[in-house]
Amino acid sequence: MRIATDMYRDKLRVLEYLYSLDQVRTLTSHAKGVGEDDGAGDPASAQSRDKMAGTDRFVKNLLERRGPVKLKANFLTTVFAQRVAGTVFEFHLSDKFEPYAIIIAFDPDSDNLLVQLSTRQLDGLDKARRDFMQRYKLPDMGYHYTPLQERLETDRFVAENSVARSSKAHSTVFHLKMRVPDAFYRSHLPALQAARAAELSGLDPVVYNYSRPVATWDETEAALRRDALG
Repeated sequence: MRIATDMYRDKLRVLEYLYSLDQVRTLTSHAKGVGEDDGAGDPASAQSRDKMAGTDRFVKNLLERRGPVKLKANFLTTVFAQRVAGTVFEFHLSDKFEPYAIIIAFDPDSDNLLVQLSTRQLDGLDKARRDFMQRYKLPDMGYHYTPLQERLETDRFVAENSVARSSKAHSTVFHLKMRVPDAFYRSHLPALQAARAAELSGLDPVVYNYSRPVATWDETEAALRRDALG
């Protein structure tokens, strides 16, 4: 069903926050006509990615690197994004039945997510965090941060034991989980509004995710600064 470009941009918040309506029209026109096969080695898919990256190199961060041209799954649940002093901070809702917004960071001139932030970028993260709460009138409910050393140890374990990367306990890249109200989480994931959320809340994985320990921002910031680059 064809919908208006402005509605498409509005519902895909990562596009709303990072691109103008004219830019979205240009990007979608470059992606047009790509087949629905697996896209492995597909010249049409590669050409479309190159055209989109020619419009804005940063767009390569948002796309799956193989297969048909499409957004990475986590960007389908983006609720906020902001560029601060050259770094993009993106907030998306967790897909693990847990009321958290996950914050990741990009260098717009790079093709990769950041693994470690500088002290200056931490200042930008703090600004983006406060602007996100102000945008949605959210309380400051706590944070869950996986330290850099733990992420690197997970990488080493995977490499040394030939474990599938998809089964890793932690992503290598920088990510910060920010607790959000249950009602906010449900309201921004329309599928959950149709599900029986009350019944799901009693299942073991959901109970664990909801009970994940959180720290205050001051405690979290101290841990972040211990991991920061000069």
